[in-house]
Amino acid sequence: MRIRLVLLASLAACGGDEGATVAGNFAPGAGSPTSVWVVEAERSAGADTAGFSIADLVPGPASMRLMQGSDTAGVLNVGSLPSGSKLTLHGLRVDEASGLAFPRSIELDGADAVVVNGIRMAPEGRVPEHVDAGGAVLGWAPESGAMLLRPQNAALPDLRVIVGPTTELVGTDGGQAAASAINPGDSVQVQGRFENGYVLASRITIPSRVAATDLPGLAPSDEGADDEPENDGESTASSSPAASGGAAREATPTPAAAPRSSPVVRSEPPARAPARVRDAPPGRERNENRGRGRGNGGGNGKGKGNGKG
Repeated sequence: MRIRLVLLASLAACGGDEGATVAGNFAPGAGSPTSVWVVEAERSAGADTAGFSIADLVPGPASMRLMQGSDTAGVLNVGSLPSGSKLTLHGLRVDEASGLAFPRSIELDGADAVVVNGIRMAPEGRVPEHVDAGGAVLGWAPESGAMLLRPQNAALPDLRVIVGPTTELVGTDGGQAAASAINPGDSVQVQGRFENGYVLASRITIPSRVAATDLPGLAPSDEGADDEPENDGESTASSSPAASGGAAREATPTPAAAPRSSPVVRSEPPARAPARVRDAPPGRERNENRGRGRGNGGGNGKGKGNGKG
């Protein structure tokens, strides 16, 4: 009898795991789907202007389709959610270019952060007012000064950073740097104030080997560029962005070498321009050609000796 009770308790415990819940609402003017289809669970839930809610999802990632009738209006990919967690997506709007639905903000219970369509997100209030975070550059638009940074601290969401005219850009050695030296995948340190969902950067530190390549008078060394690299049997990091994350560049900046002496090139007088040829009426041009043929004796097969041309 005791063994039976233990088995029943064990079964109840196994079947008592609580599924994850995903809910959402839509931004004003964005429209609303008629249903939401969950690919993994192969089931759908109704949706309207008030939003949607899907409970008892199997813990893990969830791929959802926002449906307008039988058509897909948007795609929503949610990263791994633990058992018992609840994710609420506020202000969903579909990006026309990608077809992905992004929320304005989220609420999350049961986890620190979650990845939505490739962007790591966390509830409001998770980011401190004064930011001092190191991480990898996911995206960088120098023309608008917009940067997307993934912090090394996994509890923080991806940060939308504004690089303005007053932002100080320095290298890790303390020297000056230029914004044009930043590339996706670079490791940087961002300091600034968090306001209205953005980090207004006051200072960004770039690795010196990246920053120096953009400064006048410095250039990557090309010594031995034509030589084949020697394999000494030691393990080296791959230079591909996928392997190295693009955080470091292989070339080390060195002072630019003195210009090599170039061979003396003698200047030659320009070739004489051809005489200007005036357009002749079609009849005159044919007569002139016929005359030349007679004069040379070999032009069209009709010339004889000294022709009359």
